[in-house]
Parts: sequence; structure tokens; C-alpha cells
Amino acid sequence: MLKTKSLFGILFFLSFTQLFGQGLTLMPVESYNKLKSPPKLAGSSSTAKTAALPESYVISPDFFPTPGNQGQQSSCTAWATGYGFMSFYAGCKFSKNVKEQKNVLSPSYIYQNIKAGSPCADCTCGTYISDALNFLKNTGVVSIVDCPYDANSCVMPSSSLKTKASQNKIKDWFRVEDFKNFNELKSFLKQDIPVIIAVYTDDAFSNYYNKSENDIYKRKPSNDKDGLHAMLLVGYDNKKSAFKILNSYGTNWGAKGYIWVDYESFKAMIAEAYVVQKDYVVPTKKVDPIIVNDPIVVNDPIKVNDPITIRDTKTKTDVNGIPLPRVYDPQEVKLVVNKTISDDNFEIYAYKEEIREERNYYTFGFVISDEIQNLVSKIVYVYDDPSFTDKYSTSDEGPNFTNSYEGWSCLENMQAIVYFKDNTTKTFDFNACEYIQYYEENSSEEQEIETYEINPVVHAEETDKED
Repeated sequence: MLKTKSLFGILFFLSFTQLFGQGLTLMPVESYNKLKSPPKLAGSSSTAKTAALPESYVISPDFFPTPGNQGQQSSCTAWATGYGFMSFYAGCKFSKNVKEQKNVLSPSYIYQNIKAGSPCADCTCGTYISDALNFLKNTGVVSIVDCPYDANSCVMPSSSLKTKASQNKIKDWFRVEDFKNFNELKSFLKQDIPVIIAVYTDDAFSNYYNKSENDIYKRKPSNDKDGLHAMLLVGYDNKKSAFKILNSYGTNWGAKGYIWVDYESFKAMIAEAYVVQKDYVVPTKKVDPIIVNDPIVVNDPIKVNDPITIRDTKTKTDVNGIPLPRVYDPQEVKLVVNKTISDDNFEIYAYKEEIREERNYYTFGFVISDEIQNLVSKIVYVYDDPSFTDKYSTSDEGPNFTNSYEGWSCLENMQAIVYFKDNTTKTFDFNACEYIQYYEENSSEEQEIETYEINPVVHAEETDKED
């Protein structure tokens, strides 16, 4: 009887740990290293001194579909690139709610197409992340409504879907050159660029069920590299010393489909990493209505030069005659608030630091007057020049909302869009070269600008000018 029980226990464990397929194929290292990569991020430099990355940054789960379950099909590459990333990408680019099924993109459409021509006829074939990204660049992907996912099906999607697929294409993609450099990964995340990753997993990872946001996965040093799996990196937290990752094992796995992986474990697990060229802006979240009583002076937290008095002549009362709170839309406050905001409330600054011959860090920021400092939510810097892969870069860390890039030249035409908490904006067009020149001419004067460790979050493409 003891032998029978032991055998049963072994069989049960094996079947339990094989509930999920994986399906990633790694490229030969030489081939991966030949793939196009973005210019080297300054975050990897030991000489960096200003414009720090925040202690934590997580792209909101509001912009990703509810974690799905790939089952035993070997389609993880398509889930990471299609279901996870492309749903996020199209949702941001076209302002779609990815919590609605019609706006979630199909992993099946990608997997069935890129595995075509592989030696196996069923759905046990692994695929390359590079093949999936090339497919998204050249063909695109359709909604999961148009091409539903079935873990037991290996049917090629209809060719009639190609026109629809072409509406959801990426512009370009790159390998991450130094994927074990955490500053480089964090810099992409800070720009709201999720990172598609290839990792080694084990049985403990597959069985990581019913966890919370406080649970951190730590890989045991002796654990074997049992499988290869593709997932989507969406955030980090230095206090937790962990990265947050979106998986494709359903919502009962991990923390509702996500997992926090310890930094050291992550370094041992990661094998490849890829990013997509950003040509989207993550939408600003809807502002909740302001609830006030009647009458009220709105001067905190909205601090302006003159208090704003909002009087409600239609206030309703309860049975005791006590006024009930009334819900005001921010639009009712918005026009009054913005009348008090002018260019005088903002002072742009810029400077450069040489890192090697004809190669500099260029840093920008704002000194914002105290009376409106708490009204600003973020500043989007627009690097409208063909040498930049990513035209937009967002800074949401006050008080100066600094941003920087590595390159060989300043930009004469730049733009900064200031976003306020009421969803209004104010745009500044400026000549960065003039501001840098002013800083250099007055650098002997005492500066009131906070200093940080430089980890530029924007980088210029290679140009024909030699480094």
C-alpha cells in the first residue's frame, strides 16, 4: 500500500505541474546580439549624476486586459506579445477600454500564424519572440472576438482577417542590449514601455497560486531551468526589490495573474528582452468629481492666488433641513482655476553634462511657483526630431519634473506639455539650446534646482555623426 500511495503522489504532482504550456524558443546568442537595439541608455553609465528614476513605477493594470490563461498550449510568446502587450498598445493608441472583450487582441491569431511551417503539426511548438514581433510589424493582429482562443485548437485563422489585423500593427521593435542592467529596464518602464521578456522557469513558478501583492517570488539557487516562458514586464519597486510581471496562467495564479519577482531571482531567470517603438501616450485617468457643500470656498487642495467661491443655489437638504453634499464636475472649477495660471508660474531650465567626447546628457526641468505646484500631475516632453525613436517622454516626479536624454546635440525646437490634475494642459515651446547656453553662462551662480542621479529616460537614435 505504501508503494501505491507514493506512486499516486508522484503521478499527481507531475500532472499538477503540467497544467500550463510554455512555448518559448530562445534565439542563439549570436543571432540575438545581431538584432537591432536602441542606442545605449545612459542609465548604464557609472558617471550618471542627475534626473533619477523613481523608487517604484508600475504601469497601471487598468491599461492591460484581465490576465488570461493559455492552458497547455505552447503559446506563451503570443500571449506576452499579443494579448498582453498589443492590447495595451492599441488601447493606449486608440483610446480603447481593454477591459472590454472586443478590445482585447488575440494570442491565437499570432501563434497559429507564426508556428505555420514549423516541424510539429500540433500546438506543442515553441516560437521566437522576434517572429511574433515581426508578425505584429508586418501583419498585425485582430480582436480575440474575431479569432477566439482555444487551447485545444490548432486551426489556422482565416485569411479574410488580414485587413482587420492591419489596423493593429506596431511601427518597430528592438532587443534590449543589456537586459540584466536594471536601470535600463526601469527606464523603459518609466516611459510606459512594457518589456517583453524571455525567462527560465521551474515547478515552483508554475505552482505559484493564490498570492497577494505582498508576496515576492524568490527562486531557489538550486532550482533547475525546467522551461522557457515569455511574459510582460510592467513595473518595479525598489522597496520590494522586485519586478512586477504579467503572466498568462489565469487569475488564480500569482497575485490575480501577476507576479512580483525578486531582483536577484529575476537576474538568474531572464534570457532575452524586447521593447516596441513607442508611438502612443498612456491616457490620463479620469478625475473623480469634487464633492463640496454649499456654500464653500475651494482653496485646498486647489491652491491659487485668489480663493474660488462656488455657490450652489439648488442645494438639496435632508429631512432635517441640513444641506446635502453636491457633486461638482471638475469642469465647473476648471475655468476659474486656469485663469490664475500664467507663464510666470513656470521657469524652464536646461543643462548638459559631457560623458565622453561629443556625447552629453541633456537635462530639462521646471521651477514651478508654490501656489500651483500641487496642481501639476505630470509633464510630457516632446522630442520632435527624427533622431529619436520615442518622441514623447513623461515625467511625473515633482517638484521639477526633470527629463533627460543622451546624445551629441541639443534641440532648437522642443515642446513641454504640462498636465494639471483637472485634465487641462498648458504647452511651452522653447529652444533648448538657448536655455543650455544661459545655464552655462550663469553656472557660477547658486542654483536652486534639486540634484538627482542621472538616469535619462529618453535616448536619441544613432546618427551619421561619429561618437
